[in-house]
Amino acid sequence: MAPNSPALPATHHLLACCSLAVSLTLPLAVQAENGAVGYARPASDIVIDGNLSDWPENATRYPIESGLWDDGSGWRDEAYFQAAYDPSGEYLYLSVEVTDDSTVNLPEEEADLLREDTLVIYIDAEHHWRGSAPWAFVGALEGIDNISNGEGWDPQTTRATDDSADLAVVTTEEGRRYEWRIELDQVVRAGMSIGLDLILVDVDEPALNQAPAYIAWGPYGSKAARASRLGDLVLLDATEVLGTLSGDMAWADGIDGPDLGEYRVRVRNRHDPELWVSVISDETGRFSVDLPSGEYCITPAFILYGPEAEFRLTDDSKVCDSVQAGEETVAATLVKSVRPVPEHHIQESGLLFSFDGRAAERLDAFMADYMDHYTIPGAGVAIIKDGEIVYRQEYGVTNWLTQQPVRRKNLFDIGSITKVIFAFAVHRLVERGVLELDRPLYEYLPFEDIAHDERSKLFTARLVLSHQTGLPNWRFQNDDGLLDIEFTPGEGYRYSGEGYDYLGRVVEHLTGESLETVMMREAVEPLGMSTAVRFTERDDWHDMFVHGHSELRAFTSQTPDEAHAAYSAMASASDLAQVLLTWMERGGGLSDEGYDAMFEQQVDTGQTPQDTDWKAYYGVGPRIVETPYGRAIGHGGLNWGQIAQMEFYEDHNAGFVMTTNGDDGMHVRNALRLFLVAGKEYSVGNDPESE
Repeated sequence: MAPNSPALPATHHLLACCSLAVSLTLPLAVQAENGAVGYARPASDIVIDGNLSDWPENATRYPIESGLWDDGSGWRDEAYFQAAYDPSGEYLYLSVEVTDDSTVNLPEEEADLLREDTLVIYIDAEHHWRGSAPWAFVGALEGIDNISNGEGWDPQTTRATDDSADLAVVTTEEGRRYEWRIELDQVVRAGMSIGLDLILVDVDEPALNQAPAYIAWGPYGSKAARASRLGDLVLLDATEVLGTLSGDMAWADGIDGPDLGEYRVRVRNRHDPELWVSVISDETGRFSVDLPSGEYCITPAFILYGPEAEFRLTDDSKVCDSVQAGEETVAATLVKSVRPVPEHHIQESGLLFSFDGRAAERLDAFMADYMDHYTIPGAGVAIIKDGEIVYRQEYGVTNWLTQQPVRRKNLFDIGSITKVIFAFAVHRLVERGVLELDRPLYEYLPFEDIAHDERSKLFTARLVLSHQTGLPNWRFQNDDGLLDIEFTPGEGYRYSGEGYDYLGRVVEHLTGESLETVMMREAVEPLGMSTAVRFTERDDWHDMFVHGHSELRAFTSQTPDEAHAAYSAMASASDLAQVLLTWMERGGGLSDEGYDAMFEQQVDTGQTPQDTDWKAYYGVGPRIVETPYGRAIGHGGLNWGQIAQMEFYEDHNAGFVMTTNGDDGMHVRNALRLFLVAGKEYSVGNDPESE
């Protein structure tokens, strides 16, 4: 996975902090709606002046007390909000009261959203069940900043402007009052629900560089960058009386599933698709929610359960019941049944080495069933045999919300496959004498961040490309957030993106060019990839990019501002097929000696591809696996909800490529290897691949 993105301009810090800084390795239990439910009633004649006396007396105050990255104990003050809507349905009103004895507001020329007290609001009036995106606004004493993500997966966010919101902020000795009016671009009404959340940033001692505290209405960050991270706001009539719907969950007989405490269910009105909420259960699996009168159906908010997504629910897990005003309805237990993995597609032996038209039909059926089972919205597959691409096919959609089909031109985030594209460029540069594989890199450009460790002077291009430097994958994954060298370089294996990025800087230093320029000239073009390949965001990026997903919920990838040797490439399945073809033909302007050097095994990783007992090594760039069919050479990538794999079997002149845009795509990748190559004959259970 890629590291945190480079430093952002001050006006975007809060978007990064409160939208993007959440690891993609969170358990499945936190990947959907956050479980907070509130209510709003119509209100006329509210004036946006910070005086809340014109708010309706029956407006409920909701505490803002959920910690984003901790238990909330870092928050130092009390805060509440209430919501209302204009009877015409054109405006949403919010008021927020914060107890704070030290309001921090910087002069406009020094404004920094992480050094002053601010409030971020998120409104999703569309509230689509497939996961729409919110409008997002930052409010501070000096005004409003629209931070809606117009480059995200939901086109409607482009309609939010600074003029869409009005804000008044009043400071007192006790704290602050924020009063908002948001002009919506679609009419809302009683009897529907919308998405809503708020994040407060509290700064008490900016001069001491004290870390700000963050608190929200509903849990979890990434509220603007990932679908379905908001709470639900139900719009009511002025005097409507609610009823209560409660229930519990259980696994079907014979299923030893994970604990159902603190999981979510979705409650949807049977006759009005615009009224639905997500509710979190308590530690026993029980849940309860207040709703307007009507008929409702309760379904799981998740399809996949378990740390390895080993439990896939059947589509009929549902109970329905009626809610009456002023009464509690206890629904029948929501029983969760599980469907088996579609392993019937995997035969005794694989199909790759004798791939034909019948195999293509079986491949399509395999992809349809496995994508459905593991909730993968879109994918691309290519089969290479005897020097040509004999089959390629795109499946599904680029974006679960918009349902845009995957096309051949679409670019997937291929993550760490970037490393072997970069490695190819390095080998070409070595042959031209720009650098040497075994010359200490510090002689070209010292690695200042680790120069205090004399062992860093042992780093060479060969050791970087084969992950033998001892550097971590990314420094932020260390407990102290600092770089370290785990062993004497050349005497062990430790997968490292940091090493690759260092070598990328060396290449830029030696060539005097940007890494993207070098990669396009020395790798993308000679490897036969299309000119559409990207390493950074460009003007046409948004129309071509495939969005990553988690449990069929889209999110925005962190597209870097500059190319990175370890992770930044975006390419199609056809592009990756061209890479394999060039490698298999030993083309692209690299000599046989260069290929021999690149494909020479350097270090035993101590790992095996999932469901096999085949040994994995690293060459000088590619990952090499010893199989019963000879060596498999390639690499995989995992980045922001997208999984990619490419590998070829040199003794059989055949290979395959797969790209997916779902973060459980590794299960499809592993099964595809069994389907195409290993078959049941060489299938064993083991731990997942880590790269």
